[in-house]
Amino acid sequence: MFAVKQGPDGTVHRLKARFVARGFTQQQGLDYDGNFSPVAKLNTVRVLISLAVHRHWALHQLDVKNAFLNGDLQEIVYMQQPPGFETTGVSLVCCLNKSLYGLKQSLRAWFDKFSKIVSDVGFTRSSAEFSLFTRHRPTGTVILLVYVDDILITGDDLPGIRMIKQHLATVFQTKDLVNLRYFLGLKVARRPDGLVLSQRKYCLDLFHDAGYSGCKPADTPMDINHMLCAHASDSDLLLPNPEYYRRLVGKLIYLTVTRPDISFVVGVAVGRILRYLKTAPGQGLVYNPSSSPLSLIAYSDVAYACSLDDRFSTSGYCTYFGGHLITWRSKKQFVVARSSAESEYRSMTTVLYELTWLEGLLYDLGVKLSSPATLFCDSQAAIHIAKNLVFHERTKHIEVDCHFIREKVQLKKIELTHVPAAQQAYKRVGGMKHNGDVGRGVIGVSDITYMMCFATSSPLSRFALLLGLHSLLAWTQTLGLLIAIARLPAHSARLAAGLQSAKALLAACLALLQATTLQVVVARLVAASPVRSYPSRNFYCPQLLHAIASPDRSFSKPQLLFSRP
Repeated sequence: MFAVKQGPDGTVHRLKARFVARGFTQQQGLDYDGNFSPVAKLNTVRVLISLAVHRHWALHQLDVKNAFLNGDLQEIVYMQQPPGFETTGVSLVCCLNKSLYGLKQSLRAWFDKFSKIVSDVGFTRSSAEFSLFTRHRPTGTVILLVYVDDILITGDDLPGIRMIKQHLATVFQTKDLVNLRYFLGLKVARRPDGLVLSQRKYCLDLFHDAGYSGCKPADTPMDINHMLCAHASDSDLLLPNPEYYRRLVGKLIYLTVTRPDISFVVGVAVGRILRYLKTAPGQGLVYNPSSSPLSLIAYSDVAYACSLDDRFSTSGYCTYFGGHLITWRSKKQFVVARSSAESEYRSMTTVLYELTWLEGLLYDLGVKLSSPATLFCDSQAAIHIAKNLVFHERTKHIEVDCHFIREKVQLKKIELTHVPAAQQAYKRVGGMKHNGDVGRGVIGVSDITYMMCFATSSPLSRFALLLGLHSLLAWTQTLGLLIAIARLPAHSARLAAGLQSAKALLAACLALLQATTLQVVVARLVAASPVRSYPSRNFYCPQLLHAIASPDRSFSKPQLLFSRP
């Protein structure tokens, strides 16, 4: 088999030729016993990166060349002689001494070999993530995460990290990629105070493959007034090429690794999502270190009976570790809920499963949480059911496994807190009723390509303001308006004068556009360092990358600069 390996920027890295076995002819029980092998979850990757950022650990990356050739076979496997390398004889075949690409058991053989090698030098496999290995010693901690042949290493024991690198290099043929830059299709952009995870190249390739390179951007990922139904009578709604649609949905699902704002709508419609992604293909997750104690918080919400076909509800959640968004999910419930409180209660139970797994994972990583996990929900009735041992006509039909949350509440393993619906973080993940930019700020998504400003001599050049985000840009695009951003002044009087100037300027612009409604949001005022040069006469402030990146712990609404009726 021939393949072309591309680099992070899309250029050809190298050409590959690989000899593979015809594993599709193997029979289970005869040629192999099992082929299951654990693979690291992308949730674990985000948790590990978040922990490394919080503790200021370096992130190292290793690549194992021809990893599957290192596995030891437990079965006797025969194979036809490869073309061009035959040994003359009658009906001669090859007996494999090592695993080979294409065999059903090759991945499992490689992982078993790798596990044994790292276990021999003191690493312990995590019970919450089988692809995660840790070693805690008085000299420090070394954490190792393996995803097939890509290895991520971090910790505070620098001699231990060098030792494991050298040890793996003596056993396998490895390539030390030094600092983490590109992992599993995720671009890691480093900053002095953290890093950003994004999939810009993946998103641009998606536009090209789908033919949406020149599409018109959309502010939201879906239109809430346009509800799709599987049993629509209009024959024109049938897709001419279902296979193409399925491939596109699969690619969008992987894009949700760094774009939680499309995690709900990716199962609804595709074209609108691509137009929405066109507004900012370089957006990603921003991870900044924090001095506050590390804790787990989660948000749970439900779209009650939103499916027009079967009236199932869709539950969703997002979890934060130390202020970093690490896991999220949007999934259709498997039963019809008789009330919104029941659907919220089921959704809270699903979140609790995730929090329990995260607590076990963090324990293996050596993290001690400062307080029990906190779960925010906007349903007082669901919280009442979870906190009180009520059993009556409205709740007796709920399955026993859903009452798992009651046990955790009684043991004080989790704290349930009510949050108003308007301040519910997960509502922004779908982006249905909110402008996409405001939602991205709440859930911790920031743009690493569009957050730049032009140099200007206006009064606004003294302030670090992010005004209006892309909603403002969309309204003022025809006028070519781009608000300049720079340093925060020392005196509040000058700040007030600058805000008044911004208000007057935007009001004049909106009057020309004859806008009916617009609210300009001040996401955050940040003290920016001296502006550095950026190509195309633009200027780049690293502080702006996280201007809207962390959740508001006070759960207050964003400050409204002004509102035009």
